[in-house]
Amino acid sequence: MVKLSEVLLIFGGLTLATGFLRLFNIICLSIFLVIASFTIHQFWKENTNEKKLLEAMHFSKNIAILTELICVAFS
Repeated sequence: MVKLSEVLLIFGGLTLATGFLRLFNIICLSIFLVIASFTIHQFWKENTNEKKLLEAMHFSKNIAILTELICVAFS
């Protein structure tokens, strides 16, 4: 599953950079980031502070990328 997501993210990034099917790829990448953020990086369920901080950092990173994708979509 990780290899599949790597291939899809690389493909999405390349097509976003080239402008090929731009809006479709922004939507697909946004859906992926929302699913990944809320299913993989659940910092609110972690027990130790170090794990909470690490997962919160990855969650915040995904939300920041999602925000940038929305900005690109409307520009």
